[in-house]
Amino acid sequence: MHPCTGYESSLGCGVLSHRAAGSSLQRVSRAMRSAGLGAALSLAAMITAVGCSGDSTADPGAGSGGSTGTGGSGGAGGGPGGGGNVDSSTDCAVRTDVDQYSANMTKKGSNGLMSFLLIQSDPAPPALGDNVWKLKVTGSDGMPVTQGLTITLEMVEHGHASPKTPKITYDPATGTYGLDPVYLSMGGKWTITVSITDPSDSAIVIDKAVFFFCVA
Repeated sequence: MHPCTGYESSLGCGVLSHRAAGSSLQRVSRAMRSAGLGAALSLAAMITAVGCSGDSTADPGAGSGGSTGTGGSGGAGGGPGGGGNVDSSTDCAVRTDVDQYSANMTKKGSNGLMSFLLIQSDPAPPALGDNVWKLKVTGSDGMPVTQGLTITLEMVEHGHASPKTPKITYDPATGTYGLDPVYLSMGGKWTITVSITDPSDSAIVIDKAVFFFCVA
């Protein structure tokens, strides 16, 4: 079955239908009788060429249509694909997977043993570049936890940490930690994990909380 004509063909070019072939052979037979073999062969070649040319015209049309369809499909696919490639991570106003900053925001530790209070961020809300945080950690008795704080800053969407490590200080008068700088090096979503570790072994995490902030 020829893909373009829909007819089975037994001729070498694979294009002429049986009906067209029968008509051509009749004309060749008549030509052989009236004009001789040489003229008949020329006529047969001409008919075959016309038949193939006619089907060839259909093939590029189908090919062109297929290409156009593919191109259109690719173009349509490229549209959403292109949209997907646009980094929308800095459109912080529409994100629902981050925290909305407010002074004195509190997170319960994942082990339920402590509370982590972000007293203040300067600037507020956290912004691109250097930030200074004041953080208070209290135990289940409400008393300040005075040692063992660590912090990690990670740009999860890009798979890397902040290039700066905050310096951590503790003010016993206020029971608060200072973290400077909390450096958010690029726009997008950041996870800031604050942990209280065993003072004798920082690999042992007693409790922790994670803040999620988006900066642009």
